[in-house]
Amino acid sequence: MSNLVRALACSLLLLWTGSAAAQTTWDGGGDGSSWSDPVNWSPDGVPDATTDVQIDGGASVVLDVAAAARDLALDNAFLSGPGDLTVAGFLTWGAATIEGSGAFTANGGIL
Repeated sequence: MSNLVRALACSLLLLWTGSAAAQTTWDGGGDGSSWSDPVNWSPDGVPDATTDVQIDGGASVVLDVAAAARDLALDNAFLSGPGDLTVAGFLTWGAATIEGSGAFTANGGIL
């Protein structure tokens, strides 16, 4: 295999593996309310700016820290608290409420 073909194959592999975001869903399995509790998420772990986040099912989540997500889908959910929330991509909104004293940013917009 030539060096050019090998380099192209490596580049394509990096692009393909780098494009998939981690995904997490609120399950409330920890304290049942705090964004910062890693056990409240499935898989366990607090989302960050590279994570696609889904919160639904009547969940009530407290933004107790500065929170981030790549994309955020809210459906029948309630977010409140003092923490800032930054969504790098899109917020998908369905029967949800966000309130609190923190700042909210959705860089990609609201769908």
